[in-house]
Amino acid sequence: MSTELLRELHQEVKRLYKAGSDLAIGDLRLKHMEPSFRQLGEKAAVFNRLADRMEALIIPSAQQESSPAEKLQELAMLLSSVLRTAEKTDLEGELQPLLSYCNQPSSQTRDEVSLSNSLSFQELYPVIQALSTRGGGRYEIVHEAYSSGKFQDFRLMMLAVDAIGDSHPDISDLAARSIVPSYGENALPYLLSTFDPFGKKASVRKLALIRAAGIENVAAFMLQTAKDGSVEVRAAAIRALTGREEVVDNLVEWTTGKNGPIRLAAYEALTGIHSDNVNSVFMQGIVGKDRAELSGIIRQYGHVDLHRTIALAMQQLLQRVLEEKRDAKGLEEQRQQLEVYLQALHWKCVPELCEIYAFVLANERRFKKLGWLDILLLYGAASLEMIGSRQALDLLFHCERLSSECIKHAFRTAAKRLSPSELYELYAQRMTIDWASLTSRQRDERVEQVFETIYGMLSDGIRQYEREHGEGSRLIHTKLHIPFAEIWDIRWLDLALEYDEDNFLVSCLAHPDHDRCKRYIEEKIRGDREEDPSHQSLLWLFDGVTRAGMDPALKWDTIMRMIEEADDDERRYGFDEDLVREYFYDLPVAYKPRLQNMLPEFDGFLGYQQIEMILQAMETNSKEQRQVCSAD
Repeated sequence: MSTELLRELHQEVKRLYKAGSDLAIGDLRLKHMEPSFRQLGEKAAVFNRLADRMEALIIPSAQQESSPAEKLQELAMLLSSVLRTAEKTDLEGELQPLLSYCNQPSSQTRDEVSLSNSLSFQELYPVIQALSTRGGGRYEIVHEAYSSGKFQDFRLMMLAVDAIGDSHPDISDLAARSIVPSYGENALPYLLSTFDPFGKKASVRKLALIRAAGIENVAAFMLQTAKDGSVEVRAAAIRALTGREEVVDNLVEWTTGKNGPIRLAAYEALTGIHSDNVNSVFMQGIVGKDRAELSGIIRQYGHVDLHRTIALAMQQLLQRVLEEKRDAKGLEEQRQQLEVYLQALHWKCVPELCEIYAFVLANERRFKKLGWLDILLLYGAASLEMIGSRQALDLLFHCERLSSECIKHAFRTAAKRLSPSELYELYAQRMTIDWASLTSRQRDERVEQVFETIYGMLSDGIRQYEREHGEGSRLIHTKLHIPFAEIWDIRWLDLALEYDEDNFLVSCLAHPDHDRCKRYIEEKIRGDREEDPSHQSLLWLFDGVTRAGMDPALKWDTIMRMIEEADDDERRYGFDEDLVREYFYDLPVAYKPRLQNMLPEFDGFLGYQQIEMILQAMETNSKEQRQVCSAD
């Protein structure tokens, strides 16, 4: 009784510390507790002392000199002393080491946890508070604690597991993606004890962590969870059974259930099992009510044998539609089934598709009359590009005559099989001769397709180079490191100039011996830059200046003119970051006086900071050049 009363008083004192000691005067809760302390004071004088201090706080006397804050502090100090001596603080039972799951749950084998407890409670307290409360500002605390390794203290492990279900999405993501996985199998006891098979997102994440932590008999655990739980958890457990041949009968049974997400999860798990029986299950499903969703699963996870089976079914459908007469409803149903097959095989390398599309092109007029030709060409060109054989290339050449959308697939495939000169001569003839008989709109559309494809291939080459050499960061002057002239026929440059194509194309293919290219670049740079407010075109043209071996003063004069003629937005917010990073920072020190004169004109913080950084880079570059000269 006395201990409970002391705790109640302690809570009231804490409340007054937060609310303010002035509010203690006349406090009804303290008035209500004072008689009880007087009654206990008959047995222990210390309770009378507490009651006296409570009375002095509630009813201040004019003769008293101490303030309410001082009286509240006296009451709190006495109360803390009494609580320390009155309450029992020792632990009952036998102390044992903290244990972790050790891959042998049936035998109850355990290993001691390898985590530490070297941090002080003062260091852990902010993290504990962040994971035990709600509100803003918590993610930063948790993220900093993870980055600094504080979560390796085992006292935070249970809180980290609970954080998987935190209401703050960033905290729950960090806990599930990084913090809890860092514990490995040590977290298994807490994951298992808090796992709710009837939960939702948090339970799905815990299920994935339990599997990743290395639980023994994972298939049995997932199978049991898949049979009884919420839809979300069951679906996740079923997906975790992917490739488990011992549960194939269960997976097949679930594909015929009433719940859609469960059926689709079962199909996804079956993609890891390759057998004729499983293929027949998929072939039954792809003509059923789940066919639209199932086509995506097959495209993403399916095995080549299943793709070949679907290709055969599509071939039979195409042959049947030409042989049989169907009404409009029957034809629409067949077309929908064809789309499912095409989506399942999209971008798949199935050699048998060559024979199928050869049949389609041999009967192009009949399929066009049915209204099927466009969709067959759209999906077929992608698959033929993936196959990439000589037969596939010949079929693609046929396809591009029927649809300009197929040009990109044919061009990329030809680029892999033909030499640079053969590729140029083939498509230069088409652009200048073969397509000349088309309408101007059709010809322009096809020419644009060719140049857009080249643009995409050049961009892919740059990204590939950055992935291989950039070490996670974007390189400076990436295009200058790639020998495009060795990869592409130089005659593409003449065509690009003739059609006044994108400056990107010209900059990549620019060559020191090409005078026409140099004149083009100079004319574009000296032109009206208002045509390209993003400055992206100038970035490409400056690359072309370097690649073509032109006088670099053209770049520096243009940059200085841009700074001196900057508009209000540029003076406030600065220039394009990529352009500044790749070229403005290389501005020679000779331009320093003009640049310093412009500094006061940039009245915005970002613009001013950008000019300052250019000046700093100018000084740094100048020092490096002097060091190189002195070393020589």
